[in-house]
Amino acid sequence: GPLEAGHPPLSVALRLDREIDVSRGSVIVAADNAPEPVRVFDANLCWLGDRPLRPGGRFLVRHGAAEALCVVGAIRHRLDMETLEPLDAPAEVRTNDLAQVTLR
Repeated sequence: GPLEAGHPPLSVALRLDREIDVSRGSVIVAADNAPEPVRVFDANLCWLGDRPLRPGGRFLVRHGAAEALCVVGAIRHRLDMETLEPLDAPAEVRTNDLAQVTLR
C-alpha cells in the first residue's frame, strides 16, 4: 500500500505525476536534499583489480549508469576486514584490500 517513505530493506515502486525520463542510475531525492556534484571526494572501496592501486593511478568509476575517469589522489588508510577500523596508510592497495582513498 501507499507509504510516506521507503527505508531499507523495503523495495518500493514510485508513480510519478507526469512523464519524465527516469532510468537505471537516476537519483530521486527531495529538492532540499539533492547531492551536490563534486570533483574530489573520499571513498571506501574494496580493490578488485589485478594490479595494485597507487596514488596517481587512473581508472573508471561507476555510479548508477554513469561512468567517469578517476585519478587516485591519496590512500588515506586501509580498513581492518573484521572491525573496519583504520589501519596504516599503505603505499598501495592490493587485491581484496579495503581502503579509504581520495578520488578526483
